[in-house]
Amino acid sequence: MGKTRGSAASPRQPGDGMRKEKEDEDKKRFVEPLARLMMDTKGPRKEADEWTGTDEEIMNALRRTSERVVAETDIPTLY
Repeated sequence: MGKTRGSAASPRQPGDGMRKEKEDEDKKRFVEPLARLMMDTKGPRKEADEWTGTDEEIMNALRRTSERVVAETDIPTLY
């Protein structure tokens, strides 16, 4: 016997995916300011001598670090 339409419960609520996408978009706005803050304050490294590479290479690395931090953090914490 075939399944009747609408008999299976959906594991997701309508709109769940859109809410997650919106939250991820909202978080992205924190990446660049956080990377700049880390650059200005010498970031996770305390000694400026530990930094190697050009300013652009360092900034790219800090952006990647910022992306990881932002992805793992709730928006209220980022404020």
